Amino acid sequence: MMMHIGEEPIALDATALGDYWPGIQLYYPPVKYAPSLGIYEDMAQASARMQKHAHYTHAHTLIFDLEDGCRQKEMSRDLLRQELPALRKVNQRVTIAIRANSFRTDEYELDMQLVRDMGEYIDVVMLAKAGEAYGAAEVRDLSSFLLSVNPHITIQPIIEHPKSLKIAPDLMQYSTVKHVVFGIHDFSKAMGIHITPENWIEELQFYMNQLMFEARIAGKGVIGGV
Repeated sequence: MMMHIGEEPIALDATALGDYWPGIQLYYPPVKYAPSLGIYEDMAQASARMQKHAHYTHAHTLIFDLEDGCRQKEMSRDLLRQELPALRKVNQRVTIAIRANSFRTDEYELDMQLVRDMGEYIDVVMLAKAGEAYGAAEVRDLSSFLLSVNPHITIQPIIEHPKSLKIAPDLMQYSTVKHVVFGIHDFSKAMGIHITPENWIEELQFYMNQLMFEARIAGKGVIGGV
């Protein structure tokens, strides 16, 4: 079911899909690489691009990636500190999501400082490689941290490894989790499965069905795949 942010779902759908459905999610690199020039944007260029595109996006959710797809992590965090207040002021309907690095890594700690500083402008924290290192305690501790920052921020654990799929019910037990994300690329690599752009749903259907089954029992939604 596709909905716009802010629309009120009927009660049955809200329960079945893990509260509000996130709609169209747009992957947005804070600092972009220009292949033709062989260089990354500077702060001024990245800021101008955000003001031109992100401010007026029709997507329901903007995912600002600070994990594997982000090579300029420090500059990206600085950019978000500078730009998120203006983005929220211009576009109050869009959901702002931060794709954070793996739990308890040095980059994760820096990501959480950003979340603490910008908590009033952030709606979702997507946790990369959820549960792979410390199990469900990762979501438990992140939930506790977010409650101290902004109790309205939710968590989307990204299932990127078989061990995470195995403990998916434990990852979804927390009220801060409304949806889980199927990280198809890392998951398929971990399983030794070659997936294709045209047929990945069929190629990973068995595992997607497992995740959907567990999510349905827990009353959560599934987002796939990234």
